[in-house]
Amino acid sequence: MLSTGKNFRTTASELAAGESLRISPAELERWVEREAEAVTAHLSAVLRPDPSVIAALQTLAGEFELAVVSSSARRRIDTSLHATGLARLFPSTLRFSAEDSLDAPAGKPNPAVYVHAVESLALTPEDCVAVEDSAPGVEAAVGAGIPTIGMLTWVPEVERSARARELDAAGAWLVAERWSEVPPAVAGRLTLEAAS
Repeated sequence: MLSTGKNFRTTASELAAGESLRISPAELERWVEREAEAVTAHLSAVLRPDPSVIAALQTLAGEFELAVVSSSARRRIDTSLHATGLARLFPSTLRFSAEDSLDAPAGKPNPAVYVHAVESLALTPEDCVAVEDSAPGVEAAVGAGIPTIGMLTWVPEVERSARARELDAAGAWLVAERWSEVPPAVAGRLTLEAAS
């Protein structure tokens, strides 16, 4: 089972269903809470700023409004942004969580969190570009009508060609090896959309 890009709630539910196990909603919530605590603590300890990501996002922030749209819980998003030095580029009002921003949690590949983000920002999907590193993430963004870049930066070298094919098959209009490719691609795409 592919779990990359899915939140723990979705993964745990799919695993249980695959084994014909019934999990009560209360038990699932306990699992989700324990996983969130453990993974958030781990991310806080191991994540570090990446100068190439910071540079690309600073370039984009000079021209466009940036938002985070994630399957993760809000506290994991916040922890990750602080640990990587990106929090200042993503104000709290521009952080959307499939766990916490929706009335009912709905992780990727469900497009609900992207739809919610676009509506909250009073945009159309064509006004946006998503960057995703997993097939479920690309499927979610594309399912919301958003042009999507597939990102390979953190994919291990031995998995890159397979992941590139997955991202392409999921609907990415561009698969990028490095974050430096993103600002010109986004500027070109959004300029083209504005002109049409």
